[in-house]
Amino acid sequence: HAGSGQARSTSPSWPSARRSRCSGSLFSIRASGYLLGATVGGRVLDRSPNPARLLLVSTGCSAFSTALLPQLRSVVLVNASLLCQGGVMGLLDTGGNVLMLTVWRGSRHVNAAVHGFHFLFGLGAFLAPVFVSTCLRFGLEAMQAWVVAGLSFVPACLGLMLLVLQPQPKTGSQAGADSPLGSIVLITGAFLFAYVGLEVAFGGYIDAFAVRHLQVSPLAGASLTSVYWGALCISRLAATLLTPYVNHLRYIQLHLLLACVSMAAFGVVSWSQPVDSTPLAQSVILFTFLYGFALGPLFPGALLVAEEKLAVTKETLDGRAAGFTVACAALGEMCLPLLTGFFFAQEATSFAPVQLVVCCLAGIIFALGSLVTVNATTAWLSGELPLSDCLWFVVACCCCCVFACACVL
Repeated sequence: HAGSGQARSTSPSWPSARRSRCSGSLFSIRASGYLLGATVGGRVLDRSPNPARLLLVSTGCSAFSTALLPQLRSVVLVNASLLCQGGVMGLLDTGGNVLMLTVWRGSRHVNAAVHGFHFLFGLGAFLAPVFVSTCLRFGLEAMQAWVVAGLSFVPACLGLMLLVLQPQPKTGSQAGADSPLGSIVLITGAFLFAYVGLEVAFGGYIDAFAVRHLQVSPLAGASLTSVYWGALCISRLAATLLTPYVNHLRYIQLHLLLACVSMAAFGVVSWSQPVDSTPLAQSVILFTFLYGFALGPLFPGALLVAEEKLAVTKETLDGRAAGFTVACAALGEMCLPLLTGFFFAQEATSFAPVQLVVCCLAGIIFALGSLVTVNATTAWLSGELPLSDCLWFVVACCCCCVFACACVL
């Protein structure tokens, strides 16, 4: 998962001119493969007698397609490599999340295990722009960072080779293979559509925003990207240590609220002060860090909340359900960076308002989804689901959304 994070976050290595013309399409091509891998991978995983074999093939393909990118000179071959990379990563994300839930299901440390798994993704994402900056400092082409990203899959391949020789747990059952997906899974998919689009769009465009609007060097832009992914990584590490001992639903709600507030503040300091102002640079770094920290635990948190709600009906988040949610995440990765890129090409200052609007929308989806239980009314009347826990959050998100719409207008 650390290798996946590094490969998916090496976007600053693309030359600025090329990225300004086609970065949105590159994101979408990889996301198309990710969508296919997640959709097919969930069902294949449930039917696989040994999931480690499937993950070994996927990891090997990820390593090869990632390390090969700097050698490609044809746009068609680059697109094919990114499509392959996205497909195997979609399968890896689906398989990894389902296997973590399967192995740790019933343990009080399941939250820590899943958040720790996603912490490794954040660690890889943080290291990606660091390697880009290192290549630039030593006079190498930034594209060589893709080779490092490909090599980062090697330890995982070696570990999976050992697991192939041993029996592995089954992730699904044939009984629920053809049953319709429940409302909990559908709402989780809608939330991840918005969330992953936010995460990828901000990580992919923050360096371009810094160079074009804040007028800093490409090296400083890559460093700001590292701040964002580093904050996301730290946040997931904190969630790994804290979530076994706190109210998990409220923990995720607070992070969503922090995301809305920090992005609103990021937009304000970007618009209201001169681009060459030192306090502005400090403020941008601060709110970039807070935004990354706020987004950190939301992907694994959404899956864990869905698993908790499904457990009420003795159901589990199997490969098919997880594949659907990850496929929705892939759609978000495909669509929202394109939306961000479209507005960014028209006006650089639209970057923060677009992020804020989608962030508020994600918060409202999650808040409404918090009310979805098998019998929400009975749970509320019995005191098991206080309505205030959700309504205060809906009101806060609505207020932020109104502010965001005003900023866009």
